[in-house]
Amino acid sequence: MWITASSRDEIVAGFCRLAGRLGVGADERDDDAVAELALSRLRQPGWYGLIVLDNADDPFEVSGWIPTTGDVTVIVTTTNRSFADMTEIVTVDGLTDDEAASYLETRTRIGLPGAHAIAAELGNLALALAQAAAVIPLRGYSADDYITQLRSTRLENLFAKTVGYPHTLTQAIVLSLNAVREVERGSELIEALAWLDPAGVSRRLITRLESDLLPGSAHVSLTSELVKNSLLLWSETYAYGSVHRVVSRVIREDAIRRDEIYGSLYWTVEALRGATRIESAPSAWLTELIEQSSWVFKHALDVHESLTGDQVHWLLEVGDSMTQFSWTMGLLAPNFRCCQALSELAAARLPSDSPLRHRAHSRYVLALHGRGRIDAAFELGERLSGEIAAGSTLALEHQALMIRVHLSRGDATGAVAVGRRALQAAEAASRTDDLPLNQIRNNLGLALHELGLYEEERTLYTRALEESRAKLHPDHPLLLHLENNLANLLGELGLWRESVEAHSRVLESRRRTMGDLHPDTVRSLGNLASAATKMGDYEQGRRLDEEAAAAAEAIHGKEHPETLIARANLASAYAKVGLVEKALLMDEEILETRRRILGPDHPAVLVSMNNLAQRYRAAGRPDDGLTLLREVLRIREASIGEKHPDTMLSRSNLAHALVESGNTADAIDLERKSLEQRREVLGENHPDTILSMNNLANYYFAADAVSEARELLERAVEGMEALSLQRHPMFLTMNANLLGVLVLAGDKPAALTVFERLAVSADELDRIGATTEQRTFAELAKRAVADPDFLDTLMRGGPAT
Repeated sequence: MWITASSRDEIVAGFCRLAGRLGVGADERDDDAVAELALSRLRQPGWYGLIVLDNADDPFEVSGWIPTTGDVTVIVTTTNRSFADMTEIVTVDGLTDDEAASYLETRTRIGLPGAHAIAAELGNLALALAQAAAVIPLRGYSADDYITQLRSTRLENLFAKTVGYPHTLTQAIVLSLNAVREVERGSELIEALAWLDPAGVSRRLITRLESDLLPGSAHVSLTSELVKNSLLLWSETYAYGSVHRVVSRVIREDAIRRDEIYGSLYWTVEALRGATRIESAPSAWLTELIEQSSWVFKHALDVHESLTGDQVHWLLEVGDSMTQFSWTMGLLAPNFRCCQALSELAAARLPSDSPLRHRAHSRYVLALHGRGRIDAAFELGERLSGEIAAGSTLALEHQALMIRVHLSRGDATGAVAVGRRALQAAEAASRTDDLPLNQIRNNLGLALHELGLYEEERTLYTRALEESRAKLHPDHPLLLHLENNLANLLGELGLWRESVEAHSRVLESRRRTMGDLHPDTVRSLGNLASAATKMGDYEQGRRLDEEAAAAAEAIHGKEHPETLIARANLASAYAKVGLVEKALLMDEEILETRRRILGPDHPAVLVSMNNLAQRYRAAGRPDDGLTLLREVLRIREASIGEKHPDTMLSRSNLAHALVESGNTADAIDLERKSLEQRREVLGENHPDTILSMNNLANYYFAADAVSEARELLERAVEGMEALSLQRHPMFLTMNANLLGVLVLAGDKPAALTVFERLAVSADELDRIGATTEQRTFAELAKRAVADPDFLDTLMRGGPAT
């Protein structure tokens, strides 16, 4: 594969294209990570191939991209002799007079004297000689004829002559191009290819473009004509065709000279757009189309001064629709490059107050966020927030996006502030049922959830549902999305029966309107499985997770992220019904797949490592589990910081595993640190902070630090009550833990107060869908409240018979 290496960005872009051909990194968000995955694959033995790092300039920049292990061969082309310090230098001189003449004579049979004359005219430059060798026999030129034609080829307005090559190279390319123009639609095909990736275009896409130009014509091969004129080169396997970057540039500039640049650009863009509409198009095909579109937009940026304002507007509008399409299809890497080029084009041509410019920049913020470049997304997004007209649809869409950006930065407080302002603006503008408002509601709900503001979140969803039900069909996707969000929240509040019933309604509607094999239906299956499991119905959860995993694989394939999520849920379900070994093998397979596709430090890989650690502990392999948990914590501390919520969760997970292995002292140190950081970052009454109090109290109790355990548990119970989570299963757990402490301390009045809190009526237990454990404890509490003797027995540590 040929990779331009004159800058780091070009090297990374080339390795990203290589990753696509190797089948790695499709779901990775960051270009650097995708490129690194491709490099990692090259380092593995058994992969044979040739990588050319062309036109390299900086030895230090290039050195990191040369695999030091494996079986691949790398050639670096450069004019910088300082590369001699890092590798063997093979000097490639220009062709000698005799070599150049011999090449021409062999290709054209024009005679050595004439070949010498032409070679001298072309400066013995190989690319120019290839053009001449193609045109001379096709035209039947003599040496004098060719030289005359060459000299008469005018180069006005062709600025490629200034890029470091002799004028005669440009003249030779134009002569080849003139020959192709005599073939029906030949110039249109080569002009289209000149807009695309100079590293190569798949044979399938070239064939598609050719058939668009000459539908039904079996007697003409445009590609053969391009090859004969040395304008198109096939790869060794004929899988890819390429047009030399200098040739492509001359072709585009020649179109400018002939005032045909827009026609060429228009046809190419529309051909790519048309190709995306193929029914059931595979992901690899769509990825290439969007990738090639990004090259069109990049090349258009180079020639934008030759386009009118209306033409630039058209290109930005079309580009916007293609970026939305690629985002919807999950094609994050090519989408990013499209958005980047379009944002730069908009900045170059449109005034600072142009809504179209703002939209291009906002799409780029979304792309940056999608690729994991959170700081860059935040910086551009904040600047853009002050430029977009307040109250406009774009302003509301952008504010909805910035809620997500704030969340990704770990700033849930900032996300809620942005969301509340955006919601107020949308409601003030009477935006009661459009997409931006619903995006704001959804994202604000996520932010409120992060802060543990469950009641406000529930009010938000309930109000949105009331408004939507008055205007939308009961099976409308938006309505189902809102009901799904509310169902998830009900589960977080411990109202499992209501959650199960709501998820069941959503699943039934999605099955009816979307079918069993739709991604939304699969997600509903997973949500319902989770709710059923938390109610204690592990078998129902397993059956639903099995159906979800099978459907996800049928839709996406075995290694798609959605499929891996569904299979991870199924592994958890297997573990809950006692199939620990089956769950362990499945989680090992998922981890291996994610590592291979995403790299060792990807967030999804860390989730799999945590899951597998749980399986190891359940299978009696605690040391293996601890090793994984320590590695997850190390990676998260290094990549997202000590105080990120995910890092604090990892620290708590490791503490829990240490307690199980008998190392209570280290567990206390870890959990104490998590609690301090959660109080600082999340606040005293955040659910994660309260959970950390409960965990640390348990560890103190195990270490006989009873007073410290009691203080934390009493504070945790107060926190749950402040969040109105008295019916959540964790409220029962915390009170049960507190009772253990109170019994040990002999504090009967305090114990009675706890029992009174837990003496829930049967009707209330039915309403919340209480677990068997909750029902048993409620009966125990009611008996303790009603029977002092029974309470005395419990306080003495007697059996609760």
